[in-house]
Amino acid sequence: MASPLSLLIGLRFSRGRRRGGIVSLISVISTIGIALGVAVLIVGLSAMNGFERELNNRILAVVPHGEIEAVCPPWTTWRAALATVLTVPGIAA
Repeated sequence: MASPLSLLIGLRFSRGRRRGGIVSLISVISTIGIALGVAVLIVGLSAMNGFERELNNRILAVVPHGEIEAVCPPWTTWRAALATVLTVPGIAA
């Protein structure tokens, strides 16, 4: 949170020297516009990050993380290799 001194200095310089109504109105409108733009950017980036994470999770749930293929097909001893791979903890067929 901003300290009172910095808040007072910011308010003093945002109002300007003359008490012109149109200048302070333009200043307030531009400040609100910048704040609204920053808020929209933060919300948009957060939504995109969440969408990207969810998309990666769904893709990785469908696509296997690894595949074992024979160097010289046909691979006739695949059952023995499968039994060896399944003994490793954390591997699901």
